Formats: sequence, structure tokens, C-alpha cells
Amino acid sequence: MATWQRVRGDCIDWVVEQLTAARSTTADPVVVILPTSRHAQALRQRVCIDNGHPSLLTAVCLTQLGAWLQELQALAGQVPIAGSEAISKTLTLMQQHSEILSAAAPVIALVAGPELAGQRALFDAFPNVMVGALDPPPVDVEPSSTSCDADVEAAAIWLSQQVAAGVPIDQIAFLTADVDAYASALSDRLRRLPGGEQIGVYVAGGIRLATTPGGQRLQTLLKALGAGLSARTMIHLLPALKRGPGDDPTGPPRLSPARAAAVIYGAGISGGAAGDSDGVRQWMPRLRRRRAALLGVVEASGAAEAHRTATIHRQQAERWLRDVEPILPAIQALQDLGERVIDGAAIADIWSGVVDFSRRWMRLPNDPPHLFSRLEEHVQPLLASASAGVDAVSALRDALLAARFSPTQFGMPKAFLGTADSSTGLRFRSVRSLPADKSSRDAAEYARRRPLTPRSVVLYACRRDGEALAVPSSWLGDGPTAIDRIRALATLRASNEWTAMDGNLGASREFLPPLGLSPRRPLSASAIGLLLSCPFRFLHERVLRLAPQAPVPATNAIDPIVYGALFHAVADRFLREAGGPLCRREGDVETWVERASAVAREELQSLRDVYPLRLPADVQRETERLCGQVEALVRDEWGRPPRQLVASEMAFGEPGAIAIAVEGGVIHLRGSIDRLDRFDDESLSLRDLKTGRLNDLATEPLNPGRDLQIGVYTLVLESLECGPLREAGYVSPSRLGSVRRMFLATALDELRGRTRKWLGVARALLEQGMFPRTPQPRDCYRCPFRTACGSGAQQQSAVKLAALPLAHPARAFFEFKFPATESGSDAAGEGR
Repeated sequence: MATWQRVRGDCIDWVVEQLTAARSTTADPVVVILPTSRHAQALRQRVCIDNGHPSLLTAVCLTQLGAWLQELQALAGQVPIAGSEAISKTLTLMQQHSEILSAAAPVIALVAGPELAGQRALFDAFPNVMVGALDPPPVDVEPSSTSCDADVEAAAIWLSQQVAAGVPIDQIAFLTADVDAYASALSDRLRRLPGGEQIGVYVAGGIRLATTPGGQRLQTLLKALGAGLSARTMIHLLPALKRGPGDDPTGPPRLSPARAAAVIYGAGISGGAAGDSDGVRQWMPRLRRRRAALLGVVEASGAAEAHRTATIHRQQAERWLRDVEPILPAIQALQDLGERVIDGAAIADIWSGVVDFSRRWMRLPNDPPHLFSRLEEHVQPLLASASAGVDAVSALRDALLAARFSPTQFGMPKAFLGTADSSTGLRFRSVRSLPADKSSRDAAEYARRRPLTPRSVVLYACRRDGEALAVPSSWLGDGPTAIDRIRALATLRASNEWTAMDGNLGASREFLPPLGLSPRRPLSASAIGLLLSCPFRFLHERVLRLAPQAPVPATNAIDPIVYGALFHAVADRFLREAGGPLCRREGDVETWVERASAVAREELQSLRDVYPLRLPADVQRETERLCGQVEALVRDEWGRPPRQLVASEMAFGEPGAIAIAVEGGVIHLRGSIDRLDRFDDESLSLRDLKTGRLNDLATEPLNPGRDLQIGVYTLVLESLECGPLREAGYVSPSRLGSVRRMFLATALDELRGRTRKWLGVARALLEQGMFPRTPQPRDCYRCPFRTACGSGAQQQSAVKLAALPLAHPARAFFEFKFPATESGSDAAGEGR
């Protein structure tokens, strides 16, 4: 043990010294190759203390390991392999890396060498690229792979090879410090080998029932019952429910967890919680209401040819119904069982209900066979206890976690799986070690499992073979990590010229959809705003459709985007019902406020059918917020001069897109205008409603980030020839009154001219297939693709764009982002 502690201590001290030196000489990340996960954990603690950087992992080879390896080999020769788990594990993993580590040059020099410059540059540009390790050299004790699945698969292949070589099955052993991590998976994999029933594996101490496929599925059910059928637990349970009596339990699940989340939150379900037991009873009522509403959508939009938006809504409704209809009986039975738990049923009643529900409504795999019979002996002593309700469910979960079984008996001709201690006194001809800590057993596995950020990609397992640099086989050929491709891309990325790596698609633009350039593919004002904010992000989200999955909604407040849509729905409904008399100043304002508040409450109640607000206090707060803004809107309308309401939510561009003439041609648009009024002199008032923060023109000058939308609506309205436009702008109502950002007279003329210039820039980018990264760092706030761009991408984009000729379309985008000061607006306002 003293030797082990000295190895560990010397290793950590040496690595910390190397890391400190590396931070003072290079900005590159550092990957540490360590023999065991214990070293990695201790190193991370030391690095946090000494360097203040918890994720400083990337390339230090331990040059002193050669001497340590010889010392441990000598020590291991005096101790049976089963006698010292720590020495055995360390020896195995050090042998795995012996060729890489022996006589290694200082790794800092290797990382900084010219051979790897291209790889480092590529990782800066594409941090999600992962480079695999070299195939390990052959050793006496077989090393393990770098992932759990690969460990099990490699172990099965190795066992087959040993059996084919004539090694008796009962003289083959797998040794690991974490038997539970491998027992179920390895047993299942060996059974699926040819002749697997005769091979098999004996697991020292037995297999945990909870780690088997059937046990995991049962554990999901108990977890959901214990949490009051909360939405988060039901996301994992819905895919396990049978879709009718004839559903095949062994078939693939019909719902993914992501789709299950969309179904649940789309019905406004949050489920129960520790302080909200009534949430258990909301499942079927909300699902039935949602089902009825979507059936109405399908019937209304299926009778005749509908607009694009109606078609999308119908398709979404049909998909939701296909997902939910078949599992409604199972959810009803599950809610009944959940209500019994919440009502405090006895543990015997709950257990019988769990068994009955699982057999009738769950897709339970037949692994292990006789799941409930195996669990019965562990549950039976609990049935006489006084446990009830949620406590009873917790007791059943504990029994499941404690239950073990052995698929084979000791002494039968089977392979052995156990710890070094459990194998003491046993003799084996072939032994394979399996790593104990699969989440951080080496630097590559640690980086594979953690979220990747710029400068955290691991590059390791390179070694010199004479004058050549040996690389993983995956770096050769035509794959995504082929070294020739990597060097070519890295060369483009590091080039001072503007290339495909910077968003210049060149001839590839012919394969892109003609967004905005064809009447069949018009763009909305929001899409053009995204394009002018960052064309590279527009390429990912709107062209390649790589937008990230929507996050799980909060249950204590309404998401800002959802709230904005709710406010617009309230305003549209109220103005359609009462906008005419209100604009003519008929009646009294208090009556209109009361009527608008009633509409707001009704719309909020409808939203609750599709949005999971959990507590009554949250509902009350959001109701007061909405009613307050609606009241401010009504009082703002009342305070304006009498006029005629022309339209609310006036759609344009469907079915025929609106063509707006700009420099170089036309751009095709679609969307909807919030408000359009007509004054007595036949002039028009164009307004867009906002629920967020709004500044007037004196505080925030004209800029595309704020005013592109109203500028687009102005050009569209004038192209429709509805009449002369007197004013256009935004209105943001609140309890403190309404803030207006209005364009009149010369300001309106400037808005028209500037908007045409902005649209001209957008059209040129689309036509030429140019999607550069934004040169403005503020455009990257909350962008989901920041990691793909890497640090310093905006500054690099600015340098490359500024070097382009003045007539280049991408240079026009740069000038758009950094305009000269004009009419009191400065560059800081552009692009927001």
C-alpha cells in the first residue's frame, strides 16, 4: 500500500508541475493520461486548488511511469493477481499505455509540435469532433476498452476467443472492483453468443435485480408513483406503456422521452409533487380536454384546403393523437393506482396494484424471467408492516434495489465475474480486468461524457514510431476524422481569406432552398432578423434545421415567448369583438376594461390546457400580470383620437407572397400585422404590440435589431396599397402606462429607406449563399451554436470580413454591422 500511495502522490505532484508550466507557456488545453480514475479524481482536486481551473485536462504523458511500471511489475510478481486489487488494476492500465508512455518526449513539446497544429486548430473550430484512441498493444492481461458498451462487447469477444483456443470455461475470469456495473449487461451479452446457454457467467454475490431490464422498468414505475406521477418521471414511463391489448412487449417503444415530454407538457400537465398531491388527478381530465381540442383542429382544417399555418397545426394535432390515443387506457389505470397511493393505501394493496398494472399495462421485457416471483421473497416481509401511501412505495423501491439473484449456481462450468477479493484462492488460466469507474477512468472517457466546450476536447494516444507519428486508424481513410480532411479543414480555418469554413458556401448554394428568393419560400420578418443578426446561426436553424430541442417549460411562470403569444391572442380576440366601438369611443372605458379582463382570464384558462402552471399562487400572479397589461392596452386605445379599426392580426403573404423591391432584385415575405387603423382623413396607423421592455426613439435610436420588423410591415402595407400611412411603431402596455416607439413624418421616411437597405443586405447573402459568423459578440448571447464557433470567432470573422473588397456581398454585411454614425444612430445600436 505504501508503494501505491507513493505512485499516486508522485504522479499527482509531477502532473501539477507540468500543468503549471503549461499554463505559463501556452494557451492550449492540457489532456492528462492517467493510469487510474483515482489519479484523475485526485488530480482534478489539486488542479482546482493550484490552478483554479476545474476542467484543465488535455496532454501530459507521465514520463516517469516507465520506472514505476518496472517497480510494480516486480511487486506484482511476488503477490498473486487476486491478492491486491489496486496493484492489479494499476498494472493492467499502465501496461495498456506502456508503448505510448515509454521513452516519451515531453508532452508539452509534442502538443505544440507542427504535426498536431492542424488538429488543434480543427478542435478550436469544431469542438464536437472526438478523436479515438489507438488500439492498445497486446499484453498478458487483456486491457479494457474506453466505454461501458465497448467493455462488455470486447469482453464477450475475448471470451469466445479463449473458448475457441481450448481454455475451459470455468478457468476464465473477469475481475473488476465494480461487479454491479457489469453483471447484468455481461450476463445478457454472453447468453446471446452462439451456444451462450452453455457458456454463461457466474456472478459472485449475484446480480442486482434493479439492474436488469425488467427491474429498471419496474423501478421507473415505482419512482413515478412515489413522485405523484410528476411530469419529469412520467416522461420515462410513457414509452413503457402498452399501446393496446395486442402490443408486443418485446417490440421497440413507440415514444421517445423527448416526444413523451412534448405530449405531457403540450397537455398542460405538471403532475404531482411533494406539496401538490392533487396533480395526480389531473392526467386524464387534461388529456381528454386536449384530445377534444385537437380533434376539433383536425376536423376544421381537413374539410378544405387550408393555409400553411393551419396545415402545420393539423399535422401537429394528428401526431399528438397518434401518440396518445393508444395509451389512454394505460394512463387511466396508472392514475387510478397513483390515487390509491396518494390516498394512503396499505402496502399490500399497493404491491398487488403494482403487480397487476405491470403485467397488464406495461411493456416488461422478459429479463430476468419471473421478475415478480424473484422479488416476492424480498417484499413479503414488508406486507405485514404499517407502511402506507408514498412510504410504502419507498419501501418497495428499497426492496427492489436490495434484491439479488444468481442466474447460475456456483460450481457449474461458467465463467467467473467478481472482485479480486472474491476470487482469492481460485486459479484461472485467462483473466481479463474490467475498469471500475466508467465515468472517469481515463481522460478520454471523462471528456466523452461531459458537455464539450471550446478547448476541452481530448487529443491523446499519439506516439512516435521512429520519425513517423502514429495515429489512430480512424484518422485514416475518408471518415470525418481522417487526418487529410482534418488538415484541409484546419488550413481553411486558419487562412486569412474568407472560405467555406467561415460560411462561404460557394457552388454549394445551388443545393439550398431558395429562402426569400422565391414566392414559394417566403421569409418572415423574424427570420430576416435572425439572418441579419448572425447568418451562420440562420444557416444552422432555418436552412439545416439544427435548432436545439425546446427546453422543459417552467411550472411557476409562463415562458416569455408563450406569454407574448398569449397577450397577442387576448388582444386579437378582444379587438375583433369590441375593437370597433372602442376605437369610436363608444360607451365608457371601465366597461371595456372589465370586458377585456374577462377575455384575458378565459384565454389564460385555455392556455392552462397546454401549459403546465403548477400552483394556484402562480396562476393568480400570471392572471394579474396579464389583466394589468390588457387594461393598459384598453386605456391606451381609449386615449387615442377616434378612428376606424381596419384589422387585427392581418395576415399577408398567404397564399401569395409579398414581393418587396430592394437593391439587386426582390425579396419575398409573409407574416401578420398586429394592428391597422384608419383615421378620418383616410390615413393609416400601423402598430405592433410588445410585452417586453421598449424604449422610445429618443432613448434608443433607429436600429435593425429593434425596428426591422416594423419597417418590413411598413413596406408590405404600402405594397398592398391600402392607403397613405401616417404612423408606424410599437406599443408596450404595462401597469404604469403604455410606452410608444412611433415613426412619424421624416422618421417614417428614414425607416422606409433604412429597411430597404437592410433587406438588400439580407437578399445578397441569400442569393450568394454567404452565411458568415457575426462580427459582433453581443449577437451570440444565448446562441445554441456558440460552442461550434469557438472562442474568438467573432473577432476572427470581423478581421476576415473587413479584408474583403468593398463590392463583396459579405463586406456589405460587415458595413451593416459597423455602420458610420448617421442621423444620431451609432454602431452600438446596430444588430441588437
